[in-house]
Amino acid sequence: MDWYNFGCLVRTNQTILPKLITQYFPTTVYRLDHNLPENAIGLVCQGLSCLEPATTEEQLVRQMVEVDLGI
Repeated sequence: MDWYNFGCLVRTNQTILPKLITQYFPTTVYRLDHNLPENAIGLVCQGLSCLEPATTEEQLVRQMVEVDLGI
């Protein structure tokens, strides 16, 4: 039920993805994306809406935690 309520899609590049998948985010699905907005390293999306493009690893992980916890 958590995945249904708090499902998260993270669109990121090939450099960042290996660093993210070592962390535990049970409701997150990862997707390689080569068409991210300029200066972005990833996008965290829930449903049809995405948060602002993350420009640092710390920002990306913080957004993932917020979505995972339903904040």
